[in-house]
Amino acid sequence: MKWLLKTEELVMLLLSIFLLWNSDASWYWYVLVLLGPDISMLGYLVNNKVGAAMYNLFHHKGIAILIFWRECI
Repeated sequence: MKWLLKTEELVMLLLSIFLLWNSDASWYWYVLVLLGPDISMLGYLVNNKVGAAMYNLFHHKGIAILIFWRECI
Protein backbone atom coordinates (compact mmCIF):
# COMPACT_ATOMS: atom_id res chain seq x y z
CA MET A 1 0.00 0.00 0.00
CA LYS A 2 2.87 2.38 0.81
CA TRP A 3 4.30 1.82 -2.67
CA LEU A 4 0.92 2.60 -4.23
CA LEU A 5 0.60 5.92 -2.41
CA LYS A 6 4.11 6.99 -3.39
CA THR A 7 3.44 6.03 -7.01
CA GLU A 8 0.17 7.98 -6.99
CA GLU A 9 1.90 11.12 -5.70
CA LEU A 10 4.69 10.79 -8.26
CA VAL A 11 2.19 10.43 -11.12
CA MET A 12 0.29 13.49 -9.90
CA LEU A 13 3.52 15.52 -9.75
CA LEU A 14 4.57 14.48 -13.24
CA LEU A 15 1.09 15.14 -14.62
CA SER A 16 0.97 18.61 -13.08
CA ILE A 17 4.38 19.50 -14.51
CA PHE A 18 3.32 18.19 -17.92
CA LEU A 19 0.05 20.14 -17.87
CA LEU A 20 1.74 23.34 -16.69
CA TRP A 21 4.29 23.01 -19.47
CA ASN A 22 1.59 22.51 -22.12
CA SER A 23 -0.59 25.35 -20.84
CA ASP A 24 2.20 27.93 -21.25
CA ALA A 25 1.75 28.95 -17.63
CA SER A 26 3.82 31.73 -16.17
CA TRP A 27 6.99 30.71 -14.36
CA TYR A 28 5.65 31.77 -10.96
CA TRP A 29 3.05 28.96 -11.07
CA TYR A 30 5.89 26.44 -10.98
CA VAL A 31 7.28 28.11 -7.88
CA LEU A 32 3.85 28.20 -6.24
CA VAL A 33 3.16 24.56 -7.02
CA LEU A 34 6.51 23.37 -5.69
CA LEU A 35 6.95 25.70 -2.72
CA GLY A 36 3.35 26.56 -1.77
CA PRO A 37 2.87 23.70 0.66
CA ASP A 38 6.17 24.52 2.38
CA ILE A 39 5.34 28.23 2.60
CA SER A 40 2.20 27.28 4.51
CA MET A 41 4.39 26.31 7.47
CA LEU A 42 4.87 30.03 8.15
CA GLY A 43 1.42 29.96 9.75
CA TYR A 44 3.02 28.23 12.73
CA LEU A 45 4.79 31.49 13.49
CA VAL A 46 1.39 32.86 14.54
CA ASN A 47 0.30 29.85 16.61
CA ASN A 48 -0.44 26.13 16.26
CA LYS A 49 -4.09 26.57 15.29
CA VAL A 50 -3.33 28.99 12.44
CA GLY A 51 -0.37 26.87 11.38
CA ALA A 52 -2.46 23.70 11.20
CA ALA A 53 -5.21 25.49 9.24
CA MET A 54 -2.71 26.92 6.73
CA TYR A 55 -0.95 23.58 6.37
CA ASN A 56 -4.23 21.76 5.69
CA LEU A 57 -5.42 24.43 3.24
CA PHE A 58 -2.21 24.42 1.21
CA HIS A 59 -2.07 20.61 1.12
CA HIS A 60 -5.69 20.13 0.03
CA LYS A 61 -5.73 18.56 -3.43
CA GLY A 62 -9.11 20.07 -4.25
CA ILE A 63 -7.69 23.58 -3.82
CA ALA A 64 -4.76 22.68 -6.05
CA ILE A 65 -7.10 21.39 -8.75
CA LEU A 66 -9.21 24.56 -8.61
CA ILE A 67 -6.15 26.81 -8.92
CA PHE A 68 -4.79 24.75 -11.78
CA TRP A 69 -8.16 24.64 -13.53
CA ARG A 70 -8.54 28.43 -13.26
CA GLU A 71 -5.08 29.00 -14.73
CA CYS A 72 -5.62 26.64 -17.64
CA ILE A 73 -8.93 28.13 -18.78
